Amino acid sequence: DNLGKFRCAIPHYEKLVEEKPDEASYLEKLAFLYYKDEDERAIEVQKKLIDMDPKNSENQETYILYVKHFYGDPLEALRQAYKMDPTNLDMALSYGKTAFDQGQYRESIDPLSAVLAADTKNVDAHKFRAMSLEGLQQYNAAISDYKKILEVEPKNAEIMCFISSAYKSMNQFSNAMYWTGKALQAKSGYGLAYITRAEIYEAGVAFCQDKEKRGRKYDDGLVYQKAYESYQKAANDPAFKSDAKKRMSGLKTVLPTEEEKFMNQNRKTLKLKCYTS
Repeated sequence: DNLGKFRCAIPHYEKLVEEKPDEASYLEKLAFLYYKDEDERAIEVQKKLIDMDPKNSENQETYILYVKHFYGDPLEALRQAYKMDPTNLDMALSYGKTAFDQGQYRESIDPLSAVLAADTKNVDAHKFRAMSLEGLQQYNAAISDYKKILEVEPKNAEIMCFISSAYKSMNQFSNAMYWTGKALQAKSGYGLAYITRAEIYEAGVAFCQDKEKRGRKYDDGLVYQKAYESYQKAANDPAFKSDAKKRMSGLKTVLPTEEEKFMNQNRKTLKLKCYTS
């Protein structure tokens, strides 16, 4: 092996492992040699090391590396590592985040909850569990998690916007608007807050049209105009300028037309009951 002839070394280490199957150094070396040789048996041998010492985080990280290398599925690797040692909070957090990233919202809940059981103020765990709960349409539970973050970071404007979006998803538009206001108080000119506010206006139009089982009316255009103006404000924040501009472009076809303005005497106040009640 020291001479660089690792393939020649493999059968010797296989024999050593056969004779002393509980010798960790032999297993570790054999797994690594298999890995260098692009041999999937590296995973099987590394798994034996974890079975021997479930608390060894280095063995778990190497196992994940091998699984990613051969199968390209980090979630499966983290899933197995979490099963072997659910007390490893770093591993549990990585598992929960990866499950969320892959859209496996239900699967992400358990490891993230395990982290929070041990560390109630873990912001990342609360955030990813909240987003997973939103993915499962459990909005009240998600809001509860987001508010836990604000206990630790009371000026976190991004989280306030997430709370707003959760209320919007429940068609609680007044509460949603309130939290965009809170976000702008915490961070003046914050583009995400204006984008979130615009989304509330757009969701309000869809809600009213569906509730009243109707097509577009002049008041809808007025609400879309409010959304457009919110996107204009968001565009003043360099971090959100590009996204805001795209959204503004997408709204141009639903804004009040000159003909509609003329027919409604350029009215700017809302009259439809759904918007005024």
